[in-house]
Amino acid sequence: MVTAVDYHSAHSTYSHKLSPEAQSDRLATVDSSLSIALALQQAEEVHQSSILKSIQSANTRMAELKREQEQLELRLRQLNGSLSGSDAQLSYHHGEVTA
Repeated sequence: MVTAVDYHSAHSTYSHKLSPEAQSDRLATVDSSLSIALALQQAEEVHQSSILKSIQSANTRMAELKREQEQLELRLRQLNGSLSGSDAQLSYHHGEVTA
């Protein structure tokens, strides 16, 4: 609850012009706050840039791994085909030996 004394004190503070020292103090406080805000903004931009680079690097690595997977799958199909051919030859030769 606001008392009459509080009201008078607030009214008196705002009804009189600030002294040069008070103005200087307020400007210094505002300047400090702006400097902090700017530093935080710059730090955030650096952090975002770092995250973006990490994402780009991860995407590049993922593409490389995808290509490697495709090559390995192709090699696996080739080996399976070769193995099937070897099995067929083995069965043929086994049939000749047992006949």
